[in-house]
Amino acid sequence: MANPGSRSGGEIDIFLRDDPSKGIVDSIRDGVFAPDGIFVDTHSNLYVTNGHMSGRESVEMYAKGGHKPIRFYTGALCAFDVIAASDGTVYIADACGGPHTRGRVLVYPPGKTKPSRSFFPGGTPYCLTLDAKNNLYVGYNSVGSYAGQVKRYRPGAKDGVDLIPPNTVHFLTSVAVNEHGALLVANEVGGALTSSYCPPLGLPNTVAAIDYASGKQLWTLNVRVGWVPAGVAVAPSAPF
Repeated sequence: MANPGSRSGGEIDIFLRDDPSKGIVDSIRDGVFAPDGIFVDTHSNLYVTNGHMSGRESVEMYAKGGHKPIRFYTGALCAFDVIAASDGTVYIADACGGPHTRGRVLVYPPGKTKPSRSFFPGGTPYCLTLDAKNNLYVGYNSVGSYAGQVKRYRPGAKDGVDLIPPNTVHFLTSVAVNEHGALLVANEVGGALTSSYCPPLGLPNTVAAIDYASGKQLWTLNVRVGWVPAGVAVAPSAPF
């Protein structure tokens, strides 16, 4: 879990997937600063977005079990999310880069750390996901109104297709695609699928696991005061 609230400026806290009640069993701090989006690929490599807005070393990759970054993806001024396709292509949602600083999605060929191209989805990109066919889904919010939208891109495509009716989601924060191809979205205002929330100041933040089929809450994590979960990744990927 990405925790930007630690005294060191941020850390990645690691829990046992099958027994999270044991609490934090390991942490990664080297190279981590104000982390937000995190992702674990099919090889168990960890990707972390950092919030220092330098455009350099803004997204880092760690090998399975490693505590120091082994690869730096450059070019994103405001890296909010990162995802890697099964073919090795890496996508980064850069929320303030590109023309007029409206944001863009950066595309990195397999094994490369500099982007080969970028595209503007139509609003500020905040979150990314992929389906089993490596189609890319970009969650973005319109500049000014914060109306949320999700656009789907086929592999290598420059243009995408909007998937949800206009003005139905406000400030979209997360997207996912389940095993049946259904699109799941979470929004900051009233979103039913949000997995973390900010309780009153002074109390520890909470992460909740929810069974997708039934909507039943399975467990929650309250680690400590000052723990601020901002992103979650699971290895191996959890089934819906």
